[in-house]
This record gives sequence, structure tokens and C-alpha cells, in this order.
Amino acid sequence: MKFLDQNTIIIFQLVLIIILLFLYLRLTKKLQIVARDFKKTKIKIERDKAKEEAMLSSIGDGVVATDKDGKIIFFNQATKDMLAWGNDMMGKKLGEISLLADEKGLHIPLEKHPLHLSLIKRKKIITSNYHFVRKDNVDMAVYISAMPIILNNEIIGAIEVFRNITQEKEIDKIKSEFVFLASHQLRTPLSTINWYVEMLLSGDAGPITEDQKKYLQEVYAGNHRMVEMVNDLLNVSRLDLGTLPVQLVPINIFDLIIETEKESAGIIEDNHLTINKTVNKDLLEIFSDTKMMRMLLQNLITNAIKYTPPKGTISISVEPQNKKEFKITIADTGYGIPETSKTKIFTKLYRAENVMEKEITGTGLGLYMVKSIVEQFGGKIWFESIENVGTKFFVTFPYKPTITKK
Repeated sequence: MKFLDQNTIIIFQLVLIIILLFLYLRLTKKLQIVARDFKKTKIKIERDKAKEEAMLSSIGDGVVATDKDGKIIFFNQATKDMLAWGNDMMGKKLGEISLLADEKGLHIPLEKHPLHLSLIKRKKIITSNYHFVRKDNVDMAVYISAMPIILNNEIIGAIEVFRNITQEKEIDKIKSEFVFLASHQLRTPLSTINWYVEMLLSGDAGPITEDQKKYLQEVYAGNHRMVEMVNDLLNVSRLDLGTLPVQLVPINIFDLIIETEKESAGIIEDNHLTINKTVNKDLLEIFSDTKMMRMLLQNLITNAIKYTPPKGTISISVEPQNKKEFKITIADTGYGIPETSKTKIFTKLYRAENVMEKEITGTGLGLYMVKSIVEQFGGKIWFESIENVGTKFFVTFPYKPTITKK
């Protein structure tokens, strides 16, 4: 009996060993599969990383990645070349290795850097109004786009991409200078045409027939439109070049509004338009540049009048916005701005499709000039519009403006 018990024990042990051996072999096989998969995954990750690094290194724009504290953890070759720095950038903040300045050359503090703002505001920040000062003190105009990296609703870092646009700025300047020169040269012959047509229409050169008078009136109207376009081009060029003289003086904004309204008295009367004006008594006199403020009001009010159908209403108001700014609001019951045009409406020479179809004259330069003036005065402009319902333009200006020339 004892012998049988001993055999049973041995058999039991053998069975147990076989089971354990089977489990061991099975586990070993699984571990080998896991190890093989891990190796494949590791190789794939390394390849993907190498590809991404190669792609980032080959990009002509500077690319910088930081941790959540804004310290650099990656940069590509273009960053080193553009900022004239080496690998010692790692671990530093971008603002510590390269001075950022605005268009006037004023230093931008670290807390206002696009990269820092993207981390704080948790959104994409884009600007083309800044300059990097390289390690060798060379000034470089840049387009900057910074975006936070968010994982599971937590910011883990940020990426900044910047491009050297110094050459583009120079080309824009040359183009503006050319347009200014060409427009300036056009004024003399256009003025001559205008003078001679007026002389013919008045009969100073002798009597003319009704048909001749009709043709001359068309020439006069066409020449007048050309003069307006040339003047707009000259003003745009001056704004772009920063050569438009600015003199900040006390001005009566209500008088400027009345003057602008009188200039369009004909179309207001013909279309039976209603003009409502509200100016806060404390803002009758503001501190600004007369010529620029007139240009701004002329473009916004004239647009509202031109693009409002008969029996429509234009409302103009000037009210305090806060202790530092006042707000101009110009609303109309006009054709409105289509959704597809809203992002382009401040672009130079752009006109919305719906007004082009109605054959309303215009140069597409007015709102570009308005935005340029507002930005130079440190203000803001935005609008609300529904097609075939109307448009509201809002402009805020500081009570004590600081002129920023382009």
C-alpha cells in the first residue's frame, strides 16, 4: 500500500512537472512574441521619430517645442541658423535667447511673447508685427505662429513656428513706393483731363450738342472715379510706408460726421435714406489726427450709404467704451457681408461678391485703409453682419493714442 502511495506521489509530481513545463513553454512563447512585437514597435517608433526629426530639420521655418514651463525641448536646424544660436538653446526659454521687438523697436516682455501667451490662453497665437534680434544683433522681421500642446485637457507644452519675412517686408515697401510714385504721376494728367472737360461742358470752348454733352459727362464721371482711385492708392501707399504726416490735435468728431454726410447728400436724398447720429456730449471733442479721422469716417459712412438700398437707415454713434477708450459704431440696413467674404473684407483691393453683382462703384481699398489707421492709433475694429439684413462696424480708439507707424 505504501509502495502504491509512493508511485501515486511520483506520478502526481510528474504530471505537475509536465503541466508546469507546458505553462513555462507557453509563457516563454508569449514573452517571445511580446518581445518581438516590442522590438518591432520600438523600431517603428524610432523610424517615425527619425522621419519626423528629418522632416522638421528640413523645414525652412524655425520650429521650437517647449515643455509646459516654456523651456525648449526641441528645435530644428532652421532655428539655429535663423537665430544664430547652437545646441546650448536646450532648456532655455525662447525669450532668453533672442530679443523680441515690435515694429517701433520696443522690447516685448517675456509674458507677452506669442509662445507664452499660447500657454496661458490655451489657444493659437499668430502675429506678423514682431522682429527677432539675433545673437549677432541682426534684426529679422518674423511671422510667428504659436500653439499649445494639450493632452487629456492638460497643457504639456507648446510649439512655435516662425518664418523670416524680412524680404517680403522689403518687397512690400518697394511695391508701395512704386504705387505711390505711379499714382502721384497720374494725378497731373487726370487733373488736366478734368479741367478741359469742365471747360468744354461750361461752353468756354464754344457751343456743344446734347450728344456731345452726354459723352463729356460720361468722360467726366469716369475721370472722377479714376481720381478717387488714385487718391486712395496714394493714401494706402502713405499708410503702408508710414509717410502720412500725423498731428494729434483736439477735433470735433460731430462736425466731421456732418461733413461726411454732406458729401453724400445726393445719394442720401435720391435713395430716401435716414441718417441717425448720436454723439456723447463728453466726446464732442476728441484728441486725434484730423486727416486720418476724416479718412476713417468717410470710408465707413460712405460704405454704409452706398451699400444700403432705398429707404434704409444708417445709424452713427460715438460713446465711451471704458476709461481708456471710446467706441464709434456705424450700423446700416444694407446688403450685408456674405459669410465667404468676412475673412477677406479688410484685404487690400477686395470687394464682396454681392456688391460686385450690383455694380456699385468702389476700389476695395477703403476698409484696408480704415484698419491700417485704427491699428496705427492703437485701436481695434470688428464687425457684425447678416447678408440682406445689415452690417455694424465697431471701432475703439484710445483717448490718448500712441501712433504706431508701419
